[in-house]
Amino acid sequence: MVTQLNSEQALKAFDLILPFIPELGPFLTDEAIQDICINGNGTVYVDRCGQMRCAGRNVLDSKKLMFALQRIARQGGEELDESNPFLDSRLPDGSRIAAAIAPYSVGGPTVTIRKFQRQHFSLDHLVELGTLTHELADLLRGASKARTNILISGQPGSGKTSIQNALLNELDVTRARLLVIEESAELQIHAENVTRFECRNVGKQVTIRDLVKVALRHRPDHLVIGEVRGAEAMDLLDALNTGNSGSLTTIHANSAQSALTKLSNLALRAGADVPYAAVQAQIADVIQYVIHMERKGNKRSVAELLRLCSYDFRNNAFQFELVFEGNQRHD
Repeated sequence: MVTQLNSEQALKAFDLILPFIPELGPFLTDEAIQDICINGNGTVYVDRCGQMRCAGRNVLDSKKLMFALQRIARQGGEELDESNPFLDSRLPDGSRIAAAIAPYSVGGPTVTIRKFQRQHFSLDHLVELGTLTHELADLLRGASKARTNILISGQPGSGKTSIQNALLNELDVTRARLLVIEESAELQIHAENVTRFECRNVGKQVTIRDLVKVALRHRPDHLVIGEVRGAEAMDLLDALNTGNSGSLTTIHANSAQSALTKLSNLALRAGADVPYAAVQAQIADVIQYVIHMERKGNKRSVAELLRLCSYDFRNNAFQFELVFEGNQRHD
């Protein structure tokens, strides 16, 4: 279930930062901390087990922090200065770091570190954590093995990636090729026949949409997009219409129904001359389930599960069955 690094290994993973900002050491090695947020005045906040708390006020030297950020940028082939004031990079252990400097960040650099999660849970472990029920886990396990296409929605930090990872590891890929596309590699997949693509923002930018088009030339049996954020939604729908099944992707939304609406709107960004209703009908054809994740305090759980049936052109509405809501299983 869990792969852990000892403190020495964890510190080594952050050796681009710690020689200059040793004060971050305890936060970087604490497995309970997911996000580290540094404000322009040097104050540090951490997300520990789903709770955001102040970990120190005015504790970081902005000049030393700036030096560490510039070193990280150069390691990735970029420069961080007034003409390029934003950084979006990955640390050697897979953690993501985003930064903004003057003139856009007032007082000093603003930094957010999303630590790479070394924990990966199966569906059974998620049941033990209360993320979903035994019955729901069995239903989703069966849906995965039946190669259904599943859309997972929720707010940031609601557990979308965790359940996506658990479902991916339920797929029978002994005779199938799994192709995964992510903006930054997060998923931990145990399949042997897996190919992974990641976006690139240095030099020639390569987007998720570019990678979807490339991926289709590599014979994927399962096409997985870590998160849909833009016009690649249309490319995903087209790919699923050509026979790729067992796809799992996530999207930011406030409910399962709003996830369907958002997916429709993102697909329209592709600029194709397709009526809105036709896009929604295409979604109803290729997506079988929508899982909506919810976070309350430090608990993440499945809030809704919809089974998508069809699209009603007369009433301009998706037709679906509410399979699960809260802790209630629907017939």
